[in-house]
Amino acid sequence: MSMSTSPAVSVQALLTLLSRTSTDSITALNNPNTSNAQNLPLSTLRRDFLSILSVLYSNTTKLSIALNPTSPTYSAAVTPLKDLVAHSSTLASNASLFLPDVHGRTLTAEVHATAKSVLTALQELAHAHLSLLAKPALKDDDDDARSANDGYLAKTGVVHELIAQTKADEPQGLSRTNLIAVRKRWREHSDIIADAVSTLEIEAFPPDDDDDDDNDDGWDDPEFELDLGAGGKQSPEQIQLAKKILTVAERTSALFNDVRTALLPIARRAPAAQAPPPPPPNALLDDLLDSAPPLVAAVDNLATQIYGTSSENASHLNEARSEFLAP
Repeated sequence: MSMSTSPAVSVQALLTLLSRTSTDSITALNNPNTSNAQNLPLSTLRRDFLSILSVLYSNTTKLSIALNPTSPTYSAAVTPLKDLVAHSSTLASNASLFLPDVHGRTLTAEVHATAKSVLTALQELAHAHLSLLAKPALKDDDDDARSANDGYLAKTGVVHELIAQTKADEPQGLSRTNLIAVRKRWREHSDIIADAVSTLEIEAFPPDDDDDDDNDDGWDDPEFELDLGAGGKQSPEQIQLAKKILTVAERTSALFNDVRTALLPIARRAPAAQAPPPPPPNALLDDLLDSAPPLVAAVDNLATQIYGTSSENASHLNEARSEFLAP
């Protein structure tokens, strides 16, 4: 690509500025200064945040069309690049207006994480285009051209996917309230415990040998055998221990489900004559969510330790179980 034309030089400068602006914006979000922040309505902030993302989506598309490496149109890339620089900074400014003490710590963390992911994707897209600018002109039928197309299109796709996911309907999209944000994270923790229960069920109730023979999928090769003791089978002690730990994991899973149902209910439309009950305070919801990770980690640790552990080395599992059950 020739760098002799003025539009090309402008594009290079703007791509560099986009990368630097994205970096500075991420740094600002990592070190927020809320001392003079305005207390704005959550609905307004959320609507503006999604609107900015829509502008970024549109201009990312325009940029990648204009800078197609086989036929770049530098003059057409200048305007969308200027918009991307301006709105990437605006995105960070908007995200910084979500306040943990006002709008909820969990929701604020979700917004900040979303903004940083989009800014990182924009930064990588800018780097991809800068790399293409440094290369000679490419022809459509060149292998290098196809590789370049794949590269910058993939970076564009990442930006599009992040924004589309954020704008999607709940529960995939950006949470509307802190209660919804906490429920979303709580569900993620519940899923981890459910996976641990599934793993422990395999250990606690191993299939019969006949079932293994009927469903031989090639994993019986000694090279892939887990260390399950003599003959690759679990000992009665291992199975008994797995059943005990499974009981703990199942009760923990039930606890998480009960909490989600009782304290993190899905909002339902109340009758016209009846006002909907107020949600729990944001601080209480955030503290509740903070209590989950240690318990999830403990259950997951038990499940991963017992999987494939030989009977000779099972003593540490009893220790782990005792530690988990300790007050």
